Amino acid sequence: MVEERLRTRSITSALAVAALVVVAVELVAVTVAVHRVPWFVWLILAAVLVIMVAAIAAFATVIVRVLDEATGRSLELVYGPRGVLRQRFAPAQIEGARAQRLSIVQLGGWGYRGSLRLMKFAAVATRGGDALQVQLSGGRRFYVTVDEPQAFVDGLFPNGPR
Repeated sequence: MVEERLRTRSITSALAVAALVVVAVELVAVTVAVHRVPWFVWLILAAVLVIMVAAIAAFATVIVRVLDEATGRSLELVYGPRGVLRQRFAPAQIEGARAQRLSIVQLGGWGYRGSLRLMKFAAVATRGGDALQVQLSGGRRFYVTVDEPQAFVDGLFPNGPR
């Protein structure tokens, strides 16, 4: 049985999402006004805008959890409110963890950055500030911005660091 030990939710800036929506609406309005397009183009552009906003909203949330399993503690990231995409690090993959304070520039920007396979580095950044750094097998590093990263370190290693 898998038991959830620790959980946090990290949401991208509502201001950034709102700015993107405003820019998209302005692009639609300018395109239609300049080119005097027929009504059905309005409909197509509105549909594209709705799909774009839905996609942003679907992946604007990242839930980070520490799971207690029979083999040890694992780390799971659930992307989007429905949890369509998941990323899980098994206990055997996790070699260490620590809390850090990082800026968005140090993380490489907002969103999912890097590649654990190609670059041996990846980060999920929804904001600057407190982050959890997880050292993985094979010299790979994974960063995720969370509230109280030290609680996650303690949750992954209740008997102290490895």
